[in-house]
Amino acid sequence: MRILVAVDGSPQAELMLAGLPRAGLADDCEATVLSVADVWLPGPSSEDAVRASGQDPTAAFPRASQLAEQALAQAREFSERGCARLRSEFPKWRVSAESAADSPAWSIIAAAERIGADLVVVGSHGRSAIGRVLLGSVSMRVLDELRCSVRIGRAPPQRQEIRVIVAVDGSPDCDAAVQAVCSRRWPAGAAFRVVTAANWRLHNAPLTALIGPHLSPEAWAEGIANRAAKQLAERGLSASVVVRSGDAKHVLVSEAEAWEADTIFVGARGLTRGERWLLGSVSAAVASRAPCSVEVVHPATVTRGV
Repeated sequence: MRILVAVDGSPQAELMLAGLPRAGLADDCEATVLSVADVWLPGPSSEDAVRASGQDPTAAFPRASQLAEQALAQAREFSERGCARLRSEFPKWRVSAESAADSPAWSIIAAAERIGADLVVVGSHGRSAIGRVLLGSVSMRVLDELRCSVRIGRAPPQRQEIRVIVAVDGSPDCDAAVQAVCSRRWPAGAAFRVVTAANWRLHNAPLTALIGPHLSPEAWAEGIANRAAKQLAERGLSASVVVRSGDAKHVLVSEAEAWEADTIFVGARGLTRGERWLLGSVSAAVASRAPCSVEVVHPATVTRGV
């Protein structure tokens, strides 16, 4: 399994790293730790702007270059520090460090595509002020653009037991999320909970015609959840089932809060028509609002045998 871990030296990045040992990851992974300095070097048009402002370009440009070099040196430090931490937590992993000066989101996306990442791990938000309120723009752009699984890492609970929520709605992407959980190596005592939201929106989904449009949303959701729990049980993972009425976004977030989950596994796209064209509104909202880590699973990752 190839993993790209993005770090920026922020407290959120440190919490993301702290939660990785509770993600069920195997011992034979290959990880790249990337830190990106969000800097730019002035181009020809910048010189005209500097002159127009009354400043001396010969003084402004060297200063900009100096700041860029300092930021890149700091990025190297962050990546090396993250690399050392992963080697300590996962001594059997093959871990390397990379740094770059670029747009953080696009640099992460490019690096993930270059190394053929199966999983990209980012913090919930970075160093900017706005990131302390909402899911960071870098994390959201990475989540939206990449076609591999993405883990939005948050602080792990302060307890030994690992608790994992698996969100299902009968879609291929959510089936892939179940398979992803089954493929991980979980310690003894890990607890799993399959959660399905029962609502009439699902009756617009193609699968409804196959399983019976006459079923109530609750009966439909219970059947989907029990099927997923059976798949987990076949891999030795005992799971409880929770079916609640309401919007899936709110159901998953509230269940994670009540149960104090470590991670929510959710498919990138759901069954409804709109979610077949854009990143699923459920996965994006859950990634943004959940109190725990969220792993958004793409089927392509699972079909590669990861």
